[in-house]
Amino acid sequence: MMQLKELVRTMPWRRFVIALIPTTLAYFLAARIFQDRIVYTPPPVQDIYAGYPFLPEPFEIPLYLASYLVIPVVALAVAALSHRRGGAAAATIRVFFTANLRRITTIALIAAVLAGAVLAPRLFSFAQVYLAKHDIGHALWLLFTKRLYIVRVSLAAGLAAFLAAAYWRPPLASGWRRFEASRLLPVLLPILALAVAFIIMDPNFPYVEGNTNYVLGPASEILYGRPVLYGTYGLYGVLNTYLVTLVMALVPSANIHTFALVAEILYLAFIFGLYALARRWMNSRAAALLAAWLGLIVGFFLLSDPYITAYDSPGQNVYRQGFYLLPALLITWYGATRKAAYRELALMAAGLGILWNAETGIYLSAATLVAISAAEFGEFQRPLRQRFVRIGGVAVRQMGYTLAVFGLTTIVNFLVVGRWPDWVTQFSILTAFEGGYGKLPMPGIGLYQAFIVIYLAAFGWVAYRWIRRQSTEPMVPFLATYGALSFLYYVGNSAWSYLNFISLPALLLLVYACVRALSSAANASAQRLAAAVIVGLLAFAGVMTMAKLPVIFFLRDYAHAGLTAVKPSDEPFHQDAEAIAAMFSQNRVPLLHQDDGKLLLMAGKVNWFDLRQDGRFVTTYFDDAQVIYPRQIDDFIAQVKSGRPLRVLVTTKQKFGPNQPDQRIADFEAGLQQAGYTVERTLNTLKVYRRPQ
Repeated sequence: MMQLKELVRTMPWRRFVIALIPTTLAYFLAARIFQDRIVYTPPPVQDIYAGYPFLPEPFEIPLYLASYLVIPVVALAVAALSHRRGGAAAATIRVFFTANLRRITTIALIAAVLAGAVLAPRLFSFAQVYLAKHDIGHALWLLFTKRLYIVRVSLAAGLAAFLAAAYWRPPLASGWRRFEASRLLPVLLPILALAVAFIIMDPNFPYVEGNTNYVLGPASEILYGRPVLYGTYGLYGVLNTYLVTLVMALVPSANIHTFALVAEILYLAFIFGLYALARRWMNSRAAALLAAWLGLIVGFFLLSDPYITAYDSPGQNVYRQGFYLLPALLITWYGATRKAAYRELALMAAGLGILWNAETGIYLSAATLVAISAAEFGEFQRPLRQRFVRIGGVAVRQMGYTLAVFGLTTIVNFLVVGRWPDWVTQFSILTAFEGGYGKLPMPGIGLYQAFIVIYLAAFGWVAYRWIRRQSTEPMVPFLATYGALSFLYYVGNSAWSYLNFISLPALLLLVYACVRALSSAANASAQRLAAAVIVGLLAFAGVMTMAKLPVIFFLRDYAHAGLTAVKPSDEPFHQDAEAIAAMFSQNRVPLLHQDDGKLLLMAGKVNWFDLRQDGRFVTTYFDDAQVIYPRQIDDFIAQVKSGRPLRVLVTTKQKFGPNQPDQRIADFEAGLQQAGYTVERTLNTLKVYRRPQ
């Protein structure tokens, strides 16, 4: 053990980082082959409607978590072997690379161009199909607006800028320091803050049918007497659902625009808070600006397209993913001051995070515990036993704060409602998405591996400093832990867009490493590498910003600004909603419609149908995506037959798309007709079925 410790202590840390790269590539490539070729079995045929696949990847998450143990152990072995047996060879190679850096960079540039020429037809295969139907102008429009393609262009620009900076080696370190000390920077900050606010605040407060219903639906149910944890369950959390409910009650005119209003406020708080965090942590205004800019790009720009906005997906944007900034700020202040008040507030905020969103809250609690424990362990002036006792106290107090939050919430609910809340169902609803709903496998080689290397390098750096009896900033283990765990949002459901917001912790760690190298007495090659990385990040951010700003503002209609304005495309729904409000005096309306959320919110109603299992009530129904099984349609028909509502509303839209009929609607209408219901009249988007006299 002592020999291993001495080996790690004397071994250059960069050797371990270099070994991480091929080890990570090999591990995930082997994991993909293992799952595809060895253990894969076709998913069982489900009694499920077309368009809702279940593709479970049972080993995806365990293999990902195991990578944080296997990869560093193997990389350490490789690095140790090269350090022990190849010291002279490594020195020779290092001298060779230093002496021939420009030649090597030139070769790398040529190789990158050739690789781009080979891969471009595959990465941009859409162009061949698109050009067959449209002109080159339309193809370029698609290339520079759609997220799937502009992110590739931006990454290519960043890589090219990185290689160019590494080749020409301009005096970037001194330029960074001059910019940091510039008198112009304090003048720019308020202007940039106003620009960020102008970008984020969409005057139309957009609403799109779909995932937004999983926020506004429960909020409406609360207002109409069915609270969260009592039949209504928030897919994205409890406290954030009540926040939306509060805004909906205080600003009733917001209606379908309530979520966008809340999200815009949260985005502003997140970006400005991110600047404050980076400013305090990195002690650099320039680095803080870069961190906030990257946060705006991955958390906002990359969620926008010509047809979607950053407010359309609550699961991917700041509403679900951004709460970690609060304990992160407290941990930063604790790291700078070592005041116990900040430490305890961070632990309390982490406990509160579980009620904000259960999944990210668990990751947040683990990251906070790791960060504060790392700070306690790094106090090497204390005896080892005392440090472990203090870490145990931190863990006990965090558990106590979390239980206190749950206990207080439970008691308040009991006093208000008169019965105990149903926490079991609230958490069990989340497991449906962990069990294989619409899963996509992780590729054998992908961009996600770069983020994993960053997290592993951060963990390795903390351990490396501990072995040398040096403390670390608690934000490093916090971001590494939270980033690694939040990657579970991507693992097993590996659509590339899921990487957007959750990639920010890795980018912050990368900026921190570069700033640390530029501002410290690091060797010249480390400073050149850090400067080249900064240039690459600036190029990536610049191209993405130039491409996305026109897209974002193209979607906005300042002539119809405000919470009460109705878009022309929504006018048919608005008219139908007025008809629904006139037809139904009660709050609950039996409706099956692909745009049910929009109609019910505009009408000020909630759905009459419930989701049941074996005749037993499970939860409220507020979005048609909840209905994916034929047995659910059968249950809706049974509810109609037993409840005998006077009218039932059904969509006139019979298809998901041109070639995919919505069999759910056909089955439901057949059941209504069998029960004796007939069409009374047809509105813009729905049919009104009436009960037989």
